Amino acid sequence: MQKNTLRKFMLNKRSLLSDIEVNKMSLNIFELLKSTKVLSFKNILVYSDFKNEVKTSDIIKYLLVNDRGVFLPKCDITTETFNAVQISDINCITQKNKYGIKEPQYNFSFKQSDAEIECVIIPGIAFDTDGNRIGFGCGYYDKFLKNNSNAFKIGLCYEFQIVDKIEKDRFDIPMDMLITENRIIICNREEDKNNI
Repeated sequence: MQKNTLRKFMLNKRSLLSDIEVNKMSLNIFELLKSTKVLSFKNILVYSDFKNEVKTSDIIKYLLVNDRGVFLPKCDITTETFNAVQISDINCITQKNKYGIKEPQYNFSFKQSDAEIECVIIPGIAFDTDGNRIGFGCGYYDKFLKNNSNAFKIGLCYEFQIVDKIEKDRFDIPMDMLITENRIIICNREEDKNNI
């Protein structure tokens, strides 16, 4: 299936999920995420969910309570890139960008930081078990990951978003781990399978 066709199919399927289904599956994903060692990273970038993506509010609250450096993307629409903005309060994630995604408000419980992002928790529209990902097609995350190549990359998705094969473009950066409501998939770090 072509990427654009698969993107439309998955977005439509995801849009049909009820709030109850999203909340239940997101909670299962959060519990599986907590069962790994990845939340022990010091500085973690987390996305702000929208349109039935796996919810991240519980993850963000958990990280803040456990004194992690919590960062969220703040998009620069003109360059199709984002900055990692550190927050200390989940209530600052209120300002919607052009796409309707909530971002941290400047001048409200945030600071720019030069801290190295050690882990990136990433949304997606579809993934395969090799960690290849289909997003919205603008390349925000690929550009960020290119400049943060050592960060551990985790894709959160529902089981139905896992497909057999996604063709990888030269700029695409695969995930190291995927977590669905049913399982944890280690993609690119064979040596880490017993340590995560």
